[in-house]
Amino acid sequence: MALIQPVLFLILVLIVGWSIPRVLKLKICVWERLGLSPFLGFGLISILYFLFNFNLKINIHIWPLLSTVTVLLLLFHHRYEYVPVRRFHRSGLSVILLSLSLCALAYSCLQSLYWPLWSPDAVYLYDFRAKLLITYGNFDYLSQKFPNTLAYPPFTSLIHYFFYSAGFSSATLLYPMTFFGFWLVIYGWVSRFSHSSFKGLLTATLIVITPSILWNSFLGLPNIIYTELLTLSLFYLLDALSISKFSLLSGFLLGLAVFTRMEGFWLVPVSILISLCLYRRRFLPLIPFFLVFIPIIFLWPKYTNSVHSPPPLNQISIEIESLNHLTKGTNAGYQNNGGSFRFNLLPVIKFMIPSLFSSWGFLPILVLFLFIWELIFLKKVGLIMLIATALPISVIIGFVIFASRNSYWPSLESSLYRMATLVIPFVWVAIVTSTYWDKIKTGIK
Repeated sequence: MALIQPVLFLILVLIVGWSIPRVLKLKICVWERLGLSPFLGFGLISILYFLFNFNLKINIHIWPLLSTVTVLLLLFHHRYEYVPVRRFHRSGLSVILLSLSLCALAYSCLQSLYWPLWSPDAVYLYDFRAKLLITYGNFDYLSQKFPNTLAYPPFTSLIHYFFYSAGFSSATLLYPMTFFGFWLVIYGWVSRFSHSSFKGLLTATLIVITPSILWNSFLGLPNIIYTELLTLSLFYLLDALSISKFSLLSGFLLGLAVFTRMEGFWLVPVSILISLCLYRRRFLPLIPFFLVFIPIIFLWPKYTNSVHSPPPLNQISIEIESLNHLTKGTNAGYQNNGGSFRFNLLPVIKFMIPSLFSSWGFLPILVLFLFIWELIFLKKVGLIMLIATALPISVIIGFVIFASRNSYWPSLESSLYRMATLVIPFVWVAIVTSTYWDKIKTGIK
């Protein structure tokens, strides 16, 4: 009997996520729809719950909200044909790839479910906030006792809170659910985009067996969910350039990414969408994209501005004194010059190389080779290749800008390693779907 409520909770969440593509009449394959279910289900419920309870001040519990949303979506559940699933060819190589994927997914699942949350940030920040929600019912306590934690958006904490409210003793099931869902969407989307189920399976396998992705999948930190949401948003952004209604899904997924972490990498898909719409003089995809994206990204800042209380004067004095003590002397990337500090780029670059190489390996070099090849032999570069090239550059530029403003950047080696994984999925997509492989089979003409 104790299992009924948790199981019912998961079923309802997945039904919500399963229904959204059909309500929007998005023609995607069944694997994409299955994989999107946890992201869309948790995403819609979290946004609505946060909007009602913390911004509109309408007290509503998760069960009535979840039940109401499920019923409403089913009422508007239209029937229509989906993109047919491409037949899976049982070649020896495909069986090997599928076996590797299943091993990676099973390993991630066992790690997540066997061990409790152990990463310090996962325990003391994101999961702790969920338990404070259980105790206090809001984030106001954080603004008084832990104001620094308000800098981190609440998406993962909200999902942890829902798990605890539904009767789960741990929220770690979230991570294998979304990791498996991510694998399904990659397989389905790449198969549909490239018209090859083998390329879909190859891409999905290469992504989940990449060591840095696999490692992040069971840490209980929001980096992996942020990576998944950003990648999925880029997938459906590419669809939106041909079919405008996909921009609603892309904007929602990108909004959820910002609701998970507020780093400025969302500028990459937004810039691409605006640039291409201006170039093609076709502005219809912009409207649904920004109609859903902009309200979501302002939910958390609006709430934190309303509850954040200024620290007392003595606390400000302590922080100023600590900052003064920290900046005395010479830091790795700064030089003391009569009390002022000059930023040096070279130490930052030297610092970044080991972490980025540990996360990426030689993938950016391979992408650069394919980029140059397409430019020389095809006289044009595909949009996927442009995005895959822009993402590593944005990580490098982003960290350099951060280091130029924060003297504690030498302590962020592991953080840079984890954040850099957001590049990997789309880079693998670009590599596998590149026209280079087809050309070398038939000969370059």
